[in-house]
Amino acid sequence: LGCLAVDEVESAVAARQASAARYRARLGRNPGIRFQEELPGARSAYKDFAILCPERRDGLAEHLARAGVQTKKYFVPLHTMPAYASFRRADDDLGDTEEVARTVLCLPMFNELEEADVERVSGSVLDFYGLAG
Repeated sequence: LGCLAVDEVESAVAARQASAARYRARLGRNPGIRFQEELPGARSAYKDFAILCPERRDGLAEHLARAGVQTKKYFVPLHTMPAYASFRRADDDLGDTEEVARTVLCLPMFNELEEADVERVSGSVLDFYGLAG
């Protein structure tokens, strides 16, 4: 499958980066949402478009589901899984990891995502936070 798609990689990444830029432009005015940072010189393929919602993440996910928007609450920290618990050292500070797990919400992201779809999803997010318009 990878060999069949290799010729399309650059256009797929470009499409996802354009969608991510639209999400950031529309949602960036919401102080209740944070975005994943890209390191200088790095390039994300945006397999997912994750936002951090420190307040009301679950309510936002429910609001979006009612609007027909599928989201995902990914990322269960390994140290919370029984199979990996024995590998955690007592002095590990994994509070940031736990905070991300509690607040992350992935918005729709795929190669064929239309600008109108990003606008609709973003509008619904802003509406939930009382920032529509």
